[in-house]
Amino acid sequence: MGYTGCEFTKRKRWADLLITELTEAIILILSTQCQILYCSAAVKELLGWRDEDLIDTEFLDLVNVDDRENFKKNFEQSIRNKSDMQSYVRMQVKPELPSTPASTNASEATPRATEVLFEIIGYPHFIEGDDSCKCFFATAKTYPSRNTAMLNTFLELKMENQRLQHRIHELRAQNAAFMQTALTSTIPALPASILPSNFGGNQTPTSSLPVQIPIDPPPSTVPDHTESTAANPSPVTRNFDAAGFQEGDPEEPAKKKTKKQVPSTSQRVCVTCGRTDSPEWRKGPLGPKTLCNACGLRWAKQARRLDDTSEGGGSNTFV
Repeated sequence: MGYTGCEFTKRKRWADLLITELTEAIILILSTQCQILYCSAAVKELLGWRDEDLIDTEFLDLVNVDDRENFKKNFEQSIRNKSDMQSYVRMQVKPELPSTPASTNASEATPRATEVLFEIIGYPHFIEGDDSCKCFFATAKTYPSRNTAMLNTFLELKMENQRLQHRIHELRAQNAAFMQTALTSTIPALPASILPSNFGGNQTPTSSLPVQIPIDPPPSTVPDHTESTAANPSPVTRNFDAAGFQEGDPEEPAKKKTKKQVPSTSQRVCVTCGRTDSPEWRKGPLGPKTLCNACGLRWAKQARRLDDTSEGGGSNTFV
């Protein structure tokens, strides 16, 4: 209705408006003999009866025959014990007037329910100091059937699906924005020296290329072509190291780097004793540098002895 509780109660006859606009339940006031003293206008929408037609009539006439005894028993027990009542009854729908033959169409005829299941909740009204019941207030609300419950469940699931789809769309948009921000922050900015504004065409900027430093030749004796004099009769020789400093130069570094000896990639083995380390490798019967220092000297001495003893064609055998 668009009104808060405080604003609605300030309206004139707000109680009558509340009862009139309530269409989901039928408000009833029954006598102790179960006659209808008051009936709200919602009975027109729910059962098709007018409220004026039901006043001063028996309420049990609207109830299904099989439900009358159970409802009457609960009604009397509630008045006797001064307690609340809850009962389920089937109430009759007002029958439609027979249509004229001209307007009758079998294909357009739809079946209409003749009874509706209601849940009736009520309590007896007593005046303080008087034990006699004055009236009985009751509210009749349609009890959801299986089809109605299935329809309500379907509508709830549909609304939940729409809400989830909207949430998925929001999360996808947030993920795309996050990925865009992450990619932008991880790509470093290009230095100003290699921007296109600093050079044209396919010219390569020299500032972005690595600087090549020439390597000086190893230490060597560089002759000075200055003519010799009496004080210096021979050509002057000056030694330069790998860093380009002259020996005795005051700018020569205090400590010179020594060259590291690179070990030989090939491993030598003596064919006689099997040694792999020797201060010097000598010639043997299998060729140069096949014997260690000791085995090579022994083989050379034995070879000379054999040459001295035999003058021709003897085989040099090393044992």
